[in-house]
Amino acid sequence: MIRIRMSAEDLTCIRIGSGLGPEIEAIFALEVLRGSANHFQAWQKGVRKRLSLQGDLEARLDHLVRTPGVFRNVLRIWTGDHDMASGENTMPFRSHAEARELVQAFCRVAMAPGWPEIQARIDAETDACRQIAGSAGVKTLLSSLHPRIRWQGWSLEIPADEPSEVVLDGRGLVLAPSLFLQSAGEMLVNAEGAGNSVPTLAFPVRFDPRREVLPTGESDGAITARDRQQSLGALVGRTRAALLRAVLDESTTSELADSLGVTAAAVSQHVAILRSAGLITSRRSGTSVLHTVTMLGLHLLRGESARRAGRRTASGARLTARA
Repeated sequence: MIRIRMSAEDLTCIRIGSGLGPEIEAIFALEVLRGSANHFQAWQKGVRKRLSLQGDLEARLDHLVRTPGVFRNVLRIWTGDHDMASGENTMPFRSHAEARELVQAFCRVAMAPGWPEIQARIDAETDACRQIAGSAGVKTLLSSLHPRIRWQGWSLEIPADEPSEVVLDGRGLVLAPSLFLQSAGEMLVNAEGAGNSVPTLAFPVRFDPRREVLPTGESDGAITARDRQQSLGALVGRTRAALLRAVLDESTTSELADSLGVTAAAVSQHVAILRSAGLITSRRSGTSVLHTVTMLGLHLLRGESARRAGRRTASGARLTARA
């Protein structure tokens, strides 16, 4: 178990990042390449097909992924956490530089074709986490990252093969969602190789089993967007479905009326129904009323399109802890 010890100052310095980039995702994907998760089968098929056209790279990766958990050794080399692990002669590279070259080559094959969709899914998770932190507090967010990650006292406990302890000592923590991470969480204490010198906790995106990542950069959500749009409209009504999408960005009643082409009175009626269903919230700001989507509403929209939900995120937002 890894125990991350925090102070009150650390809690106020927690940030939620928009992932760790394609190279780190490629390293996590080494574990996926040898796995059998249903929601990655289309991705695996596409990657295997492209790898078959690059015989040397395919052979080196096949050699690499035979060892369970090997991605951690590669991750440590990439981020510079420590020297190459013992047993390096079992890996298809002779130096750190060669390991980095292998990661970059695999990234071009496995991540680049579908990266816009992958990043959109990561951004949607980032957005959901920020909503949890904003509505329920940072401690609740930390407890909700993964069923096996626990907030105990002033420590965050993460399952691991070997026990260790990380004391943040006022440095704060970056929470980074990952689409391809298969474990409950991975701690990057020295994450400079990932573009970040602050201690970073990677945690897995919560999967919707109806969706897959496809190598073309499209998801089944993109392919069936019209069907899902029609389904959402059938569930809440076409106008209310459009209103729910519109309040992904906080909007006033008059702004919603203009964008939807209906009267302010009609907007108020639709808002009241969506608010009573727990899909949006409203707050007064001066003479205006601002409306925004709730976590429940966001999950409903994410079934329609993770890309829409991801567009409104901004990386690295600082959070203020709530007791």
